[in-house]
Amino acid sequence: MLAKEKLLGKTALITGASEGVGQAIAEAFSRYNMKLGLLARSQDKLDQIAETVNRNGSEAIILKADLKNRPAIEDAIEKFKGEFGVLDFLINNAGISVRGYWSNISLDSELDIMAVNYAAPVTLIRAVLPDMLKSKKGHIVNINTIGGLYAAPYNGAYCASKWALLAYVESLAYELESTNVHISSLFPGPIDTRFLSNPNFENFRKSPNIVSPNYIAQKVLSVIDSPKERVFIGSLFKLLVVKIANFNPRFFRKIIEKKNTPPQKLPPGE
Repeated sequence: MLAKEKLLGKTALITGASEGVGQAIAEAFSRYNMKLGLLARSQDKLDQIAETVNRNGSEAIILKADLKNRPAIEDAIEKFKGEFGVLDFLINNAGISVRGYWSNISLDSELDIMAVNYAAPVTLIRAVLPDMLKSKKGHIVNINTIGGLYAAPYNGAYCASKWALLAYVESLAYELESTNVHISSLFPGPIDTRFLSNPNFENFRKSPNIVSPNYIAQKVLSVIDSPKERVFIGSLFKLLVVKIANFNPRFFRKIIEKKNTPPQKLPPGE
């Protein structure tokens, strides 16, 4: 069955839908006469994406919510269900990060990363899964990262959040093996979005392996067409290095991080 047949007229909720990868996925879906829930914090940006979705022949509902706020997430789900009914596709795309020495990153920032990147997707999954199981169909797609397979220095909370999400969804996938509900995780490297404009991410923007948001959107369509639990986006060499890094983290970390510029270490309190 082609992705077109799987998507035509279906419903989907996309987090982080106001820009970057989320916007690209929304625009890709909008060509299939779908009903889309666009979740993010920026009303103005969501309004613009919704206009594009509607112009392309689909229907969009704006779900303005802060993913650090559990009641706001639950309200967004209820609004979606009230408007469009059962969800066919949940795309957990939104993510935040801070790259720097641990002593220069506040505890609040690290807990916010865990909330947005781990707790929010889990909250969404648990909210939509009962209906998916009842309707005997559904697909949850998580935009993870290479950092979900490898603990990159200066990114402890980010990597921890992505590792945690991977462990959760793959444990859940085992429980769902006898159902028609699929769970997939995509593992890209650098993506050309505003995410890389944050401090200490400059050299990642120069990576020869950087990909566009549209490229990731096409990978989402592909994994919906042919469901897989893991989709690694990058060279086979990098995948091999990331995998074997787990056997000797100290040695292989030096190889992987050789071209990555360390952040500036600031005095405590700055």
